[in-house]
Amino acid sequence: MKRMKTQLLTFLGVILVVYYLIYLTTFKFYWHDEVIVLLHLSGYSKQELIKSLYDGQPKTYQDLQKFQTVNNDQSGQDRITSVASLTPHKPPLYVILLSTWAKLFGNYELVFRSLSIVIYLLLIFFVYYLATILFQTPKIGVISCIFIGLSGRFMGAALDVWEYGLFAMVTVLSSFLFLKAFQSKKSLKWWLSYAISLVAGLYTHIFFILVGIAHLIYFLINNSLTSSRNKKYFAIVEICSVLLYLPWLKIMIDNNVVIYSWAKVRWSLGDFFQRWLFTVSGLFSGGEKLKYFEYFIAIICLFSLYYLVKKTEKKTWSFLLLLITITFVPLVIHDLLLGTRYSSVGRFYLPTLIAILFSISFLIGNNLTHKNKVIKIISYSILFTLISLNLYGKIPIEQKQIRFSGYGSTIPNAAFIITKAENPVVIGDDWWDMFPLSHKAQNDTDYILINNWSDLNIDNIERNYGDIFILKPSSSLKQELTEAEIELKATKNPTLWTIRK
Repeated sequence: MKRMKTQLLTFLGVILVVYYLIYLTTFKFYWHDEVIVLLHLSGYSKQELIKSLYDGQPKTYQDLQKFQTVNNDQSGQDRITSVASLTPHKPPLYVILLSTWAKLFGNYELVFRSLSIVIYLLLIFFVYYLATILFQTPKIGVISCIFIGLSGRFMGAALDVWEYGLFAMVTVLSSFLFLKAFQSKKSLKWWLSYAISLVAGLYTHIFFILVGIAHLIYFLINNSLTSSRNKKYFAIVEICSVLLYLPWLKIMIDNNVVIYSWAKVRWSLGDFFQRWLFTVSGLFSGGEKLKYFEYFIAIICLFSLYYLVKKTEKKTWSFLLLLITITFVPLVIHDLLLGTRYSSVGRFYLPTLIAILFSISFLIGNNLTHKNKVIKIISYSILFTLISLNLYGKIPIEQKQIRFSGYGSTIPNAAFIITKAENPVVIGDDWWDMFPLSHKAQNDTDYILINNWSDLNIDNIERNYGDIFILKPSSSLKQELTEAEIELKATKNPTLWTIRK
């Protein structure tokens, strides 16, 4: 049985690695959040980037790459400083890991993304062991691994070049180590391991604080199930982890951190409800909108939580329910009271989604061997349906249709137009838009970043380039173009224009 389990997990791992490599090398592109991570990877600050590039002079792809790859003349401290100055709410552990990985294997996109694959496989590995310690059966662990491994919601969050895959992996790892230490009699090594994972999580993402709080509340309401020695160890771990986090907390306070300024948008409760449904259904649909499917998944989720409480001990269901509520409800309360929309973004509460997948896996797995044949057939049918829906549309046989709309795709997909141009140059006033495009366009494309249209010698540009593109100009740049009597011609991509000669 043990050999069969090992073979099954190995087979699943090989299939997933092959799929992820095909997926990443065929269809992925860098988008806004990723180019910020790559800027931190270079060790340069936003101010240094602006000083170097915003001079109105043509820049090559190689000039831009200086700010998107590891530079040997920049130190680890430079990378940490870059994170602290631009995104202090996203601590630097992932950037440190990525820079180490790149130094070992090379400054290439496939290398950067391969770290994401490794982290994702570790996530699946630890999911198995967390499920096993929760439910005391490998069957639930295997089902959980399949759901996590194929979930479009987790693939979207984990396989990009950013910290969310690490956020999910450390959540699962720290939860496993916490429960192992909590249950163990000879627990010193487990508490030490948990302490390291807790600090790693705090230095991965600011919302990991909620995971730590969920663990704390679980300990308080279940402390009668553990020894007095474990209580002392836990207190020491909590104090030490807070002390080790204080330096970065000070950095956030000193920088007047705003976690996500774009989230300051007030939504109605109905809008939130629809978004929550879509996020949960995305665990099994790959993010595709399927009519009525969202409600089907919502019913399964609710019933699985009821079934979890009914069929498992308090030490099991209380852990999962706390992970679901403590990492999600505070975001909801903040949104409703202060007019933000953090809870509309699924990657912010990945721990909640992980716990939901565990409860659904338990519901299905615990009934696959039910004495009642009808319940057994229904369980197998639901399992088959959920796996099939996860596979739906994922097989990368041909290039997906190019989208010229939709968040995250618009800018890089402008490259499909530029690649058909002759001797092109792209002009823009926002580096955040220019970098995603530069990774996708042909390498002989030139780029010009400007603060004002007056920085340019347009006559010289028209003599030296065949096609002149303007990328997503700001309102002030549009006003300058109008005043300079520059006529723009629209393209299929709503972020890209050409200049009429």
